[in-house]
Amino acid sequence: MERWDAVVVGGGAAGVFAALRAKALTPSLKLTVLERSPKPLRKVLISGGGRCNVTHACHDLDLLLACYPRGGYRLEPILSRFMPADTVAWFEERGVRLKTEKDGRMFPVTNSSETIADCLLGEARKLGVEIKTDVRVDSLERSGERFHLKSREQSFTTSKLLLATGGASKSTTWLQQWGHEVVPDIPSLFTFCCEHPLIEGLQGVSVPAARLTLKTDPTYEAEGPFLITHWGVSGPAVLKLSAFAARTLAELNYQADFECDFLPFYPDEVVLETLVQQDKPRQVSTTPVFEEIPKRFWKRLVAQASIPTEKRWGKLSDQGFQRLVDTLKRTALKVSGKGVFKEEFVTAGGLPLKEIDVYTMESKRVPGLYVAGELLNVDGITGGFNFQNAWATGFIAGEGLAS
Repeated sequence: MERWDAVVVGGGAAGVFAALRAKALTPSLKLTVLERSPKPLRKVLISGGGRCNVTHACHDLDLLLACYPRGGYRLEPILSRFMPADTVAWFEERGVRLKTEKDGRMFPVTNSSETIADCLLGEARKLGVEIKTDVRVDSLERSGERFHLKSREQSFTTSKLLLATGGASKSTTWLQQWGHEVVPDIPSLFTFCCEHPLIEGLQGVSVPAARLTLKTDPTYEAEGPFLITHWGVSGPAVLKLSAFAARTLAELNYQADFECDFLPFYPDEVVLETLVQQDKPRQVSTTPVFEEIPKRFWKRLVAQASIPTEKRWGKLSDQGFQRLVDTLKRTALKVSGKGVFKEEFVTAGGLPLKEIDVYTMESKRVPGLYVAGELLNVDGITGGFNFQNAWATGFIAGEGLAS
């Protein structure tokens, strides 16, 4: 049985980052990372369409905290210790520059996730962090002050253990056997399956800003770009709504009504005033009044408002104008199932933050046990927030391993 000062189970972003921090602080620390797959940092490599959305350009702590549906005020001491600016600085100090896109997402200037993975693995080699791949931990026990881990071919013992195995993993069973409360995992960040004449056949059409309101108890609201897909709807507005309403939608078996406002920055009266000022001889269906609404989608919205294709603005009744306003501002759609957002599949659930010391990431129940990353009941909306949680919790856990 190999004896180690510290063992990290999970070679993802949080686990590797924790190992780097620990070895940087204590170079003599005998530490290893155990990863069950053939290559570490799998999610880093596939995220953001292969570009890796490293973090988000959000430098206000309150705004940053608001981007995590689960975590709440207990996240404050974690994220305040390692903010997005710290992430940017860490990578830039190692020769990796990040760029900010219009929506705040941050990527390496190379547009390649391999740049991030290579940086992390290069730092691991430099610091002497040993990453063992194809090692699946089959059993984990605690005896006295030491943890004993067994895989098919190897055994390890350590006094400090970090679990960073991601969501929906075997680690939750180990946490429960040591008396921890664990919140069941459910999907977060998913698209909506949806069938409706308004969107049928319009896959690829998008609206730059929509406000979606989920008509559940409680209700949920989200704003952002809105995208029509082959199976329903997606885009940041939908993904954000799915994250905040993840547990409610799971309880409803992903069946719920939601309302769409395709002109969220225009009050009803402004929309109506703009419509009635249109050139009277022109056809309503061929006059996209608002540049935010694509032509193909405008035609469908007009039809949805029960306005005939040949109807001209000058012949449109007051009721017709009001129906068009209602359609633009309050179209009702129905979630009929859950799609998958493959690039950044995230789960809600895991170990609640109340179970750990948020200043060290150490368990309050089991001395020497640390938890980081998605195994915690913390998840962010799309846009780099889940990686920021991984970097922050990994950074703090690494300091705990090194102490």
